[in-house]
Amino acid sequence: MNITTININNFFTKSLTLLVILFPLLSVYGINQVNLGMICMFLLLSIIIIIKRKIGMKWPKYFWMFFSYMLLTRILNAADFSLSSLFSLSLISFAILLGFSCKYFDLQYGIKIYKIVVLCSSCLFFIQEIMYLSIGSRVVGILPGLPLNYAMEITPSDYISWLRYNTRSASFFLEPAQFAEYIIPLLA
Repeated sequence: MNITTININNFFTKSLTLLVILFPLLSVYGINQVNLGMICMFLLLSIIIIIKRKIGMKWPKYFWMFFSYMLLTRILNAADFSLSSLFSLSLISFAILLGFSCKYFDLQYGIKIYKIVVLCSSCLFFIQEIMYLSIGSRVVGILPGLPLNYAMEITPSDYISWLRYNTRSASFFLEPAQFAEYIIPLLA
């Protein structure tokens, strides 16, 4: 194994680890129900295939049991039994991302990046709360100009305006529950 191979593997490892950590934040943005996290994942997958000329994927031991459970819940909760409702892009991207994660994920680097992102989003959360309590409005952690990935019938500017005056802060996310789900693993 030469130095170039080690550098390329290190690049893939760091890139995929960063993508896994930032995936929930990137999922806030998207085009036509395809979120930015999925787009980045498929771009990284394409780069790996072009450079390495092979795909190295590995799933955890009991992954297929969990995947079957996820599929079963989709079948039981589906309004119709169309292929698109059972095998959504999010379910497929989750399986692909997990397969790559087990092959290229650097746990130590991931924990380090995750702590930094949680610290930044928590700081923004507290700034939002202090602003709301003092002036009745808050800064919103949504990047302007990027299309939002949400299924509502209001415009993104109206939604951002609603977030500004809503009683619950959400940090960089669209919903406070998404922020809570993101930081919980650090508290465990």
